[in-house]
Amino acid sequence: MKIAPGAEKPISPQHFFVIDFNDQAMNRFIEHQMLSTFKEFWDDYHRHIKKYSGPKEARVNPPHLLVRCDEDWHVLCDHYMSRAFQQHSRMNKAARQPSNHSSRSKSFLQRQHELAEQREESIDRVELFRKTHVRDETFVSHAAEDNPRCRMAYEAH
Repeated sequence: MKIAPGAEKPISPQHFFVIDFNDQAMNRFIEHQMLSTFKEFWDDYHRHIKKYSGPKEARVNPPHLLVRCDEDWHVLCDHYMSRAFQQHSRMNKAARQPSNHSSRSKSFLQRQHELAEQREESIDRVELFRKTHVRDETFVSHAAEDNPRCRMAYEAH
């Protein structure tokens, strides 16, 4: 079969991609690519929403790709503004912060044992807290300072 010069040749995905779904490595790669693309999508639109001062302003300013998809954009806005998402987002943000203690990779139990050996007496939880979360009479991080339990332990001594 010949195609006349200047005529458009039909393009079929079968000519470009040969995907063997029995190949585990191929499946892992495809799943990874799909997950990465999905995460980028959610992250891009979350960043877009955060540019605006409130949910109402964000709702009327969809990103370029969703200009004619109001219903989809409103579903995303509702999701990002939901209490569950906000709480999850705060928890994840806190988890990404630098550690709020000064024990580095040592466990608190190991640190307590070392302090007890140095002093030759047992160390209670409050004293352990002060040794691992307070330096020069100030907290080692804002996360420790903002935590009500940490504040109570600090003020107990």
